Amino acid sequence: MGRLTSLLKKIREIYLFSDSQPTEITLAVCLAVLAPIVITIEIGFMPILLMFIMFTGIFQLYCVSIEDIKCRMRSATLSVGGYLAVFLIYVIKGTIFVSPTHWGWFVLAFSSWGVFKRLNAEFLHRQKR
Repeated sequence: MGRLTSLLKKIREIYLFSDSQPTEITLAVCLAVLAPIVITIEIGFMPILLMFIMFTGIFQLYCVSIEDIKCRMRSATLSVGGYLAVFLIYVIKGTIFVSPTHWGWFVLAFSSWGVFKRLNAEFLHRQKR
């Protein structure tokens, strides 16, 4: 049991404090490219949501590229909102249980929340210096 506890603590530490830039890039590309295509095909054309999601993905890529922690925190906040919005649209439309892949939007929202938490911890750590 002690080994399992040790492994779970290590996973928690990695989740909370590891570098999130590769995850941010993946989430941003999914928002900027994949989400608009999937939403249009599966749910329908929603121009305001699609513009918000594409802008969020592009903004997140921009923030990662300039390596500004405050910008990255703002884009991570928008990313959480974008992924939750997509997930909630699937829930509202009643199509969340149609395909297990639709739950992937929840996984992406959870991942984007993790990025936000890591960036917040990094920001607070930098403030203490």
